[in-house]
Amino acid sequence: MELVKEHALHSRYHSVANLNNPVQLDIFCNEFPELLEDVWVLEEKFHGFNFQVTYLPGFGQSYEPDYAGSRDIQVTRNTEFYGAWAAIDRNKEVFQLLRDSCNIMCQKITIYMEMFGGKASHGIDYGVVNGEYKIRFFGAKIDDKALSPKDFYDLMSLLGVPGNMYTFPIAFVIGAKAAAEYNPVFHSFEAGPGDGSGRDRSFAEGFVAKPFHKHYVNKGGKTVMFKMKNPLFEEYAEEKIVRVIPDEVLHYREVFKCFLNAPRINSAFSKIGYITSKTEIAKYIRYITDDARKDFLDQYGEEFNKLSTEDQRSALNVGNHLSLQLLACIETAA
Repeated sequence: MELVKEHALHSRYHSVANLNNPVQLDIFCNEFPELLEDVWVLEEKFHGFNFQVTYLPGFGQSYEPDYAGSRDIQVTRNTEFYGAWAAIDRNKEVFQLLRDSCNIMCQKITIYMEMFGGKASHGIDYGVVNGEYKIRFFGAKIDDKALSPKDFYDLMSLLGVPGNMYTFPIAFVIGAKAAAEYNPVFHSFEAGPGDGSGRDRSFAEGFVAKPFHKHYVNKGGKTVMFKMKNPLFEEYAEEKIVRVIPDEVLHYREVFKCFLNAPRINSAFSKIGYITSKTEIAKYIRYITDDARKDFLDQYGEEFNKLSTEDQRSALNVGNHLSLQLLACIETAA
């Protein structure tokens, strides 16, 4: 499957900072001191895949969007990408509201959503049967202008979107520090009752925190928001699992391997589709390692960049480690 990233209507959702890199929150607050006093809204982070649809004003009448895509690629009806289009079809009345509103407002509407359930939601039992997916809208742009959470909630109400189709606040707090201190371990509002065991699948993936009244973008181009994950779903490496050895190159290689874990692999599947063939391994290795390298450098870049270019390349050469995991995914899906 070729990745189609250059479609004119593709509008990638903002990257969300992870608070395992606490420096990022300081960067936000240093640039926007008002974040320390602003109202923040916390929303459940659903464990699925990111999806977007765009409607153009004009004479279109169908509930089918003018553009649909995952976080990174266009997804047409002919694209094998989980059950995204089937989920749209099952909720066609809601998507028809988007089409009708677009025509009435004479403005382009882009809606961002999480689809969860089925293969995309390892670790959480959302009570979805037959491989179907639930949908929750969580953000929007009107004529390419991103809405604040307050404006997004107002838009959903104005359009008549049912309350069970978009995210709602799990908490409001005052200030970025209070948001950062909120406990990410809680039961999902969409999961069934848990059994209290060590394999309890009712816990949420975590939460996303956003300034409530305003959509901030800092001078580095990053949207001001952050996610805090339940440790069960954390993509970052824990210090305690790093194998410390004298040789710096081998040390960083072991650290980087910790970033190439099951949650990150599943995250890649949610963006570009589930791997089904050995011929796709090289493509997935490139995609996953590129993603992991960004987080790795956020945490270790200052010291790691002191190594020579050759040593850095050697430390990040862990393709075989990742390929074994991908092979296991292919065999499981067979």
